[in-house]
Amino acid sequence: LMTGTSEAIFYERLKALGLEHDHAKLYGQGKGFATAVSIGSMALAGIFYELAWWLPFAVGAIQYLAAAAIISTFGPTKQTVSVQKQEGLMKFFTHFGEAMRAIWHNPKSFWLTMSSELIIGPLFALGDFQQAVMTELGMSVTVIGLVYALKRVFSVGLQSYTYKITKVVSPFFFTFVCALMMVSHLLLVGVIHDPWLILIPFVIGSISWTGLEVATNEYLNKLLDTGSRATALSMTNLARSSIQVLTLIAFAWLS
Repeated sequence: LMTGTSEAIFYERLKALGLEHDHAKLYGQGKGFATAVSIGSMALAGIFYELAWWLPFAVGAIQYLAAAAIISTFGPTKQTVSVQKQEGLMKFFTHFGEAMRAIWHNPKSFWLTMSSELIIGPLFALGDFQQAVMTELGMSVTVIGLVYALKRVFSVGLQSYTYKITKVVSPFFFTFVCALMMVSHLLLVGVIHDPWLILIPFVIGSISWTGLEVATNEYLNKLLDTGSRATALSMTNLARSSIQVLTLIAFAWLS
């Protein structure tokens, strides 16, 4: 259910407030705050799981309900762009074609979307296998939770300060560096068999996708028009999910 709608709403709200020039900063800080909250969640998740397997899931459900309650307080916004309401199963499928055309007409946004998701997609897909790797290295559930919390500590700082990097670094260079980090992450996970040293590639991979996610969102919002922003941004999630599926199939086959 994740689409580009929330990112588009956030950017349009900043435009209405005259703060779009601070988008990367505020978007990164928002991501950083969410990551900071997850540090505590991850650190406690393993402990809660060992106390009662269902406890972390119950806490997660409460978090989502709290978020829903907050979102329900949002007031109506002024409609500045007319968007035709579309319903029905066929409209669901045609939406993807419209979204693809929206970014295809802007080559920079298309290639930035595809290249960034070719990096983030595999990292997302293989992230869940990190638990299997750590279990094989003899780590307990509690320690695994602490490792995930540690990864997020590094992510918080990068998410909060990515906006400074995007002001001086081109999208191509930023994406290229993150691609190198992804490759090093995968290679190191494959060759390291020490429970302490394995933290190095885990942190590298986490930094790679968290920084690229914030930077890509900033670059794309600058390239896209208001009318197509939510539709085009939804393609990043579609591309990421598709690449995740292909990655998992390939990973299973190679294993």
